[in-house]
Amino acid sequence: MNKDEELIRLKEENEYLKNEIIKISRYKLRYILCGMRDRCYRKSHFAYKDYGARGISICDEWMGKGGFEHFYDWSFKNGWNPLLTIDRIDPNGDYCPQNCRWVNWKEQQNNRRNSRYVEFGGEIHTVAEWERILGWKSNTIYSRLDRGWSIERALTEAPRRRNKMPH
Repeated sequence: MNKDEELIRLKEENEYLKNEIIKISRYKLRYILCGMRDRCYRKSHFAYKDYGARGISICDEWMGKGGFEHFYDWSFKNGWNPLLTIDRIDPNGDYCPQNCRWVNWKEQQNNRRNSRYVEFGGEIHTVAEWERILGWKSNTIYSRLDRGWSIERALTEAPRRRNKMPH
């Protein structure tokens, strides 16, 4: 095979791979949009109580005519990749371009209605974030705060090591 034939073959292979990536991306994004629709509009969906029943909906841009194409375009313009998940910035707000972003699971788990925020030393973080910052278990922080410890004491007093019983 000469150099020109090799370049043509590589170009065709590259085009094929690009088309396969587009197909996979379209499939994954369609699956994500369908999941959003189910949570918001299908009363028999197990998560409907946390979405549709609370009044959360999807904007007309993503639901109306050409909705998937708008969602697809928005997704790529806003950093979508298959390792990310859609997150509503305001967990009480609707699915729309202004209130959605693509984040990893760790970030999404911090943006929940039941996230507990704690301010200490001029910084505000969820208990899960303080867990990562301090290297402690979040249960330690939660239980200390629930028992009435001051925030300062709960976040500065190192947890006691428990002696393990010999076997």
